[in-house]
Amino acid sequence: MTSGLRFAAGLLLITTTACAEQTSPSGGGGPLPRPSPMGPPSDANGWTLSVTCASSLETAVDGQWVCEHRDPSIRAMVSFRRVVAGTDITHWWDNGANVIAFSRGEKGIVAINRETVALDTRVATGLPPGTYCDLLTGGVAGATCAGTIVVVDSTGAIQLNLNPMTAIAIHTGTRL
Repeated sequence: MTSGLRFAAGLLLITTTACAEQTSPSGGGGPLPRPSPMGPPSDANGWTLSVTCASSLETAVDGQWVCEHRDPSIRAMVSFRRVVAGTDITHWWDNGANVIAFSRGEKGIVAINRETVALDTRVATGLPPGTYCDLLTGGVAGATCAGTIVVVDSTGAIQLNLNPMTAIAIHTGTRL
């Protein structure tokens, strides 16, 4: 879902899915949530009825809707995509496994840690020096940061401290 929001990937479509249970491939551990291709509940005329959304795909039960379009992280990445539109991917960095970071020109940077261990490294951003607010942990709320503070130093680099299975995204509109 978020790859289309990070990259300039043509037409963007954010959908909502229903959860359907599937059995664990190993045969143990119980059912796993997965998206289902079934359409939304509708009346006899085909009009969509109101749905109750699960808080996440991981907590959804069979038949419950997962409303990705309402997820704060998805909304934040839509904002990111708008700000960085028309820029190239620059300052690519990866650890050779499951951590990446890259800038979108001089307008934004995304870093993703899909490892089981924390990451602490310095990466170039291309952003102007300053204090920024991470969109994915809360973003800017008025004149303050409700998320994690990210400092771009005088060389345009950040000290990237990412816990396992987390990410950050900042852009020029999140500069405090």
